Formats: sequence, structure tokens, C-alpha cells
Amino acid sequence: MLGIAVNVVDFKMDLAEASAAPRLSQRNSGITQVDQGFKQTPLGQKLSTEHLLEPVAEIGAATGISVTPDGRLTAVAEPVRRGGGSAMTLQ
Repeated sequence: MLGIAVNVVDFKMDLAEASAAPRLSQRNSGITQVDQGFKQTPLGQKLSTEHLLEPVAEIGAATGISVTPDGRLTAVAEPVRRGGGSAMTLQ
């Protein structure tokens, strides 16, 4: 989930873009697991020169809700992982 937050805060993605972006997972081992397609991204290409990247089928699935400055809620779900998802808000 930290990767999604970094994508929103640091890379100015909206929540839907950040949730759909390829993910990576490092668990204090010599190998970093990455979503399919991550190695082909500019960051993946750069990291692969110094780290062992192991593509895996998926790294989790996420849903989220963001609040716009005017108070509106936007719900997002995975567009592809685990067959895609559904997210809605009720007010």
C-alpha cells in the first residue's frame, strides 16, 4: 500500500492510476518481487541493473477511497488484478 501512497503523493497520480501501476515487494531478501510488466518500466530497468527482480503473478489487490477538496468521494478498485474489481461509495 505504501507504493500506492507514494504514487499519489510523490508522483501526482490519481488514486485509480496509482492502484493500477505495477508494484514491487522487498522482504529483506536478495530478491525483489515485482508485478508482471514492472521490469519493462523505466524504474524497473534502472533497478534491474543493481537488484534481482523476480516477476510474480501479482502483488496483492487494492481498493481505495479518495476525498476531493470539495468533499466528494471517489472509490477505485483494481482494473485488472484478480479479474478486476468494483468499488462504490454511498453518501
